[in-house]
Amino acid sequence: MKYAIFLAALISCHAQNISSLTTEIQRTPTSALYVQRATAYLTAGDARAALADADRALDRDALNVRALTVRGQANTKLGRYSNTITDLTGAIALAPSDASLYMARSEAYVAAGDQPRALADRNEALRLDPNIIATLERQRAAASPTPIVVPQQPPPPTPVAPAKPVVAVPPVLPTQAPASPTLITANPPKPAPATTISPVAPTSVASDTPDSHYQQAKKFLDQGKHAEAITALSEAIRLQPTNPIFFNTRGYAYYLSKDTKRAIQDYDEAIKLKPDYLNATHNRALARKTAGDAEGSAADRQREIELAKAQGVKVAK
Repeated sequence: MKYAIFLAALISCHAQNISSLTTEIQRTPTSALYVQRATAYLTAGDARAALADADRALDRDALNVRALTVRGQANTKLGRYSNTITDLTGAIALAPSDASLYMARSEAYVAAGDQPRALADRNEALRLDPNIIATLERQRAAASPTPIVVPQQPPPPTPVAPAKPVVAVPPVLPTQAPASPTLITANPPKPAPATTISPVAPTSVASDTPDSHYQQAKKFLDQGKHAEAITALSEAIRLQPTNPIFFNTRGYAYYLSKDTKRAIQDYDEAIKLKPDYLNATHNRALARKTAGDAEGSAADRQREIELAKAQGVKVAK
């Protein structure tokens, strides 16, 4: 009885939180708000809605680590482990010293059946933070909700905790850990190639990073300085040439500057790097239509509808 009351209260709380965030998003649709609602959806058990909101967050801020990790969690819930690995690889590229991200990707590799890479990631997590396992266990315990006690009802002689309490989604926590917590040094596996985004190489100048150039490009785009945005994005691509988001954004800058041919070339590259990239597919459909390629635009439009349906995202007709 108590657990039913607890569950009903929790569901009501999630619904109120999602409703409140939806109202805020209607007023100001920011990346941070979409991430918050994606997390709320994920906690409520709606992985598809969480995935859609994470995509919306990343469309507004391609370098949002939290959005990438939440999208990875949603993909895990949907059994799309290769997509989880892609998302976490992107997050690691942006936050290469976060041990919890390596632990989470290790779990994804385990689920995908790639034990060597799982062990490699686990080793890297332990190298970065030897106490990572204990830290994650403490975070899980702290995130666990306390049982609801019904007022004016004496507790039973032997309280029984709920068999399976619903917990809030932690930042990026592995669902299980491989057996041994020790580093593996004998015959270490070869490093796993990044699925989509290569790790950012450290530079001597703090401002000379893919992130700094990308953020600068976004400011230029807001100011209508398309040529400057293209230059900044070209630098970001030079430093991180396998990031599809950079190509998609530069394609958009080319499109705004009326260089449709180069816009399409960048959208091609973005889709080549990430075949299920909904936003790039949508953008290429528009660019092809502008260029007079009605057949190509129609094909992209059909692909966009298919991707949106698969990802649980609504598209305008």
